[in-house]
Amino acid sequence: MNNSEQECKMNFQETNEIIGFTAAYSVIFVIGFTGNIIIIQIIRYHGNMRKIAFNWLIVNMAVADILTALVSIPMAVVYLYVETSWFDAGLFGLITCKVLFFALPLTIGISIFTMTVIAIDRYRFTSSSIRNESLSPTKVKISIACIWLLSSFVYVTELIKFTVTKDAKCRPDWNGLWSNEKERISHLIKFILVYILPLVLMFIMYSIIIVRIRKWDLPGEANEESQKRRQQQKKRSVHMMISVLVIFTLCWIPIQVFYFLNAYHQESFACIPVFWIMLCVLIGNMNCAINPLIYVIFIKNFRDGLREMLKLKET
Repeated sequence: MNNSEQECKMNFQETNEIIGFTAAYSVIFVIGFTGNIIIIQIIRYHGNMRKIAFNWLIVNMAVADILTALVSIPMAVVYLYVETSWFDAGLFGLITCKVLFFALPLTIGISIFTMTVIAIDRYRFTSSSIRNESLSPTKVKISIACIWLLSSFVYVTELIKFTVTKDAKCRPDWNGLWSNEKERISHLIKFILVYILPLVLMFIMYSIIIVRIRKWDLPGEANEESQKRRQQQKKRSVHMMISVLVIFTLCWIPIQVFYFLNAYHQESFACIPVFWIMLCVLIGNMNCAINPLIYVIFIKNFRDGLREMLKLKET
């Protein structure tokens, strides 16, 4: 919230609302953190999954979701009780304020850029019904490094923008290096780079992929049994990633609408009840708990790996 905060801004008044949000966040944290740790462990130790380069892109998604669980969820819960009050107005408080508010959007950038690379990988993977044209392990490693660097570059402004005030509140420094005009320009650029361009690119690629895999079902296509099995594997991975993309978009678009409103029409944003803003934040954070469930639902290797882990615990 900037220096034009309005008096009509409404905070939580009901204790039941705070308790309800806290309980919901607790459930999301447990599922999101535990579920993504399990996904990473399955890829590392189940069969030959660690040898498949594509799976390390899933690991990168899981790491971003774990960071969401460790950073975004606790900060949202803290806001319910103390809002922007910070624990320290000194140097350590300043560093943690900047780093944590930098990490919040960073995980979103990592997720969507990883999904973009995955879409490119699936586009290549479905380009031939016989030969594997998926990204090589080296290209996947380079892609992951570029994803983190690009996401950090896009959101480096958060390190500049946030500060701790003299009354120990972590918030944007509208009277310092940052300003309302810079925020509007920055938000628009980030929205185009992180949302519009990747989503349009993925929509185009997955549309082409869907056309391709539908042709496989035509009479005369894919006569050999081994080829059919391979095509079914490709279909499941594509369906899984389309589901991940759709859920991600549905979870994060609501809060992005509020962010846009805050950047371009602050008077209207200031009069929105905090309940609705926090509900949208909650829906966005739900994404980190939904993703591991999608992986297990669509991919048999994840289900088999989960069964093995459960059997080991039983013994």
